[in-house]
Amino acid sequence: PDASINAKNSIPTIDKQVQEDLTGMWGDVNTADIGQIVNFMAIIHVAAGAENYVLHDAMSKGLTFEQDPVNGRGVTDIKLVNSLGVETTLVLGTDYTVETTGICLDCDFEVVFTDSLMAKLQPNDRLLVHYNAMLNRYALIGGDNTNESKLEYGENMTTAPDRTKTHTFSIDIVKTDSSNQLINGAKFRIYDSAVGGNE
Repeated sequence: PDASINAKNSIPTIDKQVQEDLTGMWGDVNTADIGQIVNFMAIIHVAAGAENYVLHDAMSKGLTFEQDPVNGRGVTDIKLVNSLGVETTLVLGTDYTVETTGICLDCDFEVVFTDSLMAKLQPNDRLLVHYNAMLNRYALIGGDNTNESKLEYGENMTTAPDRTKTHTFSIDIVKTDSSNQLINGAKFRIYDSAVGGNE
């Protein structure tokens, strides 16, 4: 009757970040052009008793995830970083799988970590999941194009979600003559660089 139970398991956490291409810095917010590939990173902070880790990721309508190694989009790599900072690249199929069908209703993809990997994880390890998506034609102009991740763990437990925001903006272009009068029917092609740019 006087027995006590000390739980050995603890709660993992997740930190979601997006990369600003102009600076290479990671944070909660970035800017991008429509048609541009945006880089994301989900950092899973491993807790004691790690079991049944599944990363769930949901993107707003303005972001397109495509797990396709041919064009370089999708989950590009996952790294395990231990408490000493030693980094190991995980192996697709051995350490994890990427699922895009038969997943939760709101998800674009899920990363399912294998039991064999779970058995190796130690408290304070980190799993760095790198992936990307294209900012598409449905992106909100001047609004938040969001990407949200959460971690399922243990017996159907889930962490609080973490979210990033990608912003894009519009520009107006007009052509005028020397009298500053509009020239009707003017047509433009816009590139992101003076030489070798993308239209």
